[in-house]
Amino acid sequence: MNLMKADGESKDKEKEFITQIIDNIDFSFYTSAKLKVDLQLSSQSDVDYKVLADSLKSDKDSLLIDMISLAKRDGELHAKEFEYIMQVCEKLNLDRKFVINELGANYLAIKYYLKDLAIETSDVLVVSFNSSKNNAQFYKNNRIFIIDTSNKILKKGIYLNGGKKIVLDNGETFESSIIIENLAKTVISICNSGAQNPL
Repeated sequence: MNLMKADGESKDKEKEFITQIIDNIDFSFYTSAKLKVDLQLSSQSDVDYKVLADSLKSDKDSLLIDMISLAKRDGELHAKEFEYIMQVCEKLNLDRKFVINELGANYLAIKYYLKDLAIETSDVLVVSFNSSKNNAQFYKNNRIFIIDTSNKILKKGIYLNGGKKIVLDNGETFESSIIIENLAKTVISICNSGAQNPL
């Protein structure tokens, strides 16, 4: 329910989905009725993450799959929905990579992982690195550009798996669990090859 309310919009399809989940769980009449009332409210409910953290892994995985299904339900993944799922993953030690792969949320994942390190301008995330001598620009269509201080494009390519994999147009591939590490490797590659502006 909190995920449904995260983007400030509660849609009928989402409410129907959650109602089915409530009906399929063996709750007491009182609990079931209370949850259905809470479902109609705009405010989020308190969650005891300790109870969830102590539950079986299969139960936590089921919760994650239900949340992903709900996020996909209206055909549009909202940034706040993505962030909420990632917060739940952090608190319950769930696989965030699985979420990214299932939702195809590359741009949102970049935004989530880089948080304060990135500046967003018109659907472009700009990240400074390498002592601010270079910038990486991440676009919603999965394109990435590595740019120097004079705004020359040094390398371009695509990013995958929330930026953890970068494939340059020349075929070079960099993969790491840390996005900034990928960018650093890309810059080292540029320095080693003595690459100039390819355009």
